[in-house]
Amino acid sequence: MSVVRYSPRTHFGTPVHVGQLHVDNSTAYSKITVSNNGSVINAPGLRYRETASIWEYSNDGLIWYAIGTGSGSAGDGTIPLGTPTDGTYTDGYFPFQITTQINDAIDNINELLITLSVSGSAADSYKVTEFLTSAIPTETNHVLPSSQTYIMGSGSYMDVYFNGQLLNHGNSHNYDYMEINNSTVKFYFEVPTASFLTYVIKRLPVKETEYITTTIPQDTNHTLPSVVSAARDFGVLNVYFNGQMLHKDVGAIERDYKEVDNATIKFHFEVPAGTTFTYVV
Repeated sequence: MSVVRYSPRTHFGTPVHVGQLHVDNSTAYSKITVSNNGSVINAPGLRYRETASIWEYSNDGLIWYAIGTGSGSAGDGTIPLGTPTDGTYTDGYFPFQITTQINDAIDNINELLITLSVSGSAADSYKVTEFLTSAIPTETNHVLPSSQTYIMGSGSYMDVYFNGQLLNHGNSHNYDYMEINNSTVKFYFEVPTASFLTYVIKRLPVKETEYITTTIPQDTNHTLPSVVSAARDFGVLNVYFNGQMLHKDVGAIERDYKEVDNATIKFHFEVPAGTTFTYVV
């Protein structure tokens, strides 16, 4: 009788089912998931991310967390918040869940505090006044003075005053002006010479919710809501998947999603129909 002391490295090449276990090392993720119906979609499990050399776990097959170093806490600070005393986070500004990581929660709160407290920065609301040396003809695009920009949002992020009178924003002649882009407006009346135009630009955090009606395939470009993409020049984007904060790619390390540009992101997992995304800038 012989004894096998060394076993050759086994590479399945294709996924293998062992009872309710699903073993797959055919990609850059060596993964073990479990499901009582044989499905590998949204199945909890463990995986080894070879590109980053880290182990991760998931309770739903969608959101994956790095496993700690064995010292009693996660090596990168990724510890879940847990349940608050009042039982919910829905009564606060950020859509935290009990699985939201402490480091992400603190980072969000810290960014919000600096947005609210730093005086004179681009994060603050501010006012700029323009004295007209020539008339602005009716329905002519007019660029804001001093290369100022604002967040487009149906008049929510900028107020315009004509000689001290607040103007009404809208997209028809029933209103005083409309927003063209983040640096341009168009007036529905002639603004005469020697007029004062005052712009109060608001740089408060932007929060927008998007309900997904059609499945978004994995690694497919997804266009952000216009209010969110316009706000990207003024702050850091945080993305929440059904209330759970997602993680942006770090350099060459692939996490939950990649920011392609200010208007586009790409998710590294299939987003099912019925999902709700919350974007906070």
